[in-house]
Amino acid sequence: MEEDFTVPGGDTAVTHTVMCRNGRHVLGGGYRVAPESIDLGSSFQALASGPLEPNGWQVTLRHAGALLPVTVYAICAYSD
Repeated sequence: MEEDFTVPGGDTAVTHTVMCRNGRHVLGGGYRVAPESIDLGSSFQALASGPLEPNGWQVTLRHAGALLPVTVYAICAYSD
């Protein structure tokens, strides 16, 4: 499961959550930023990235540069 969202510029921290569907549980997750999207002269911080039990993954990011497109993903599976 993955979703795209945009981190606003201006050094604002934002949190985004991806939820597993259909009764699945989260096994792991994270985020991806295209290298060409990061302004090397600005600050990018991953403040948090971790499970939101029992079925989601949550990240909190901050970027001081321009708008930054990010993909947040959750690795999901059925459990017995």
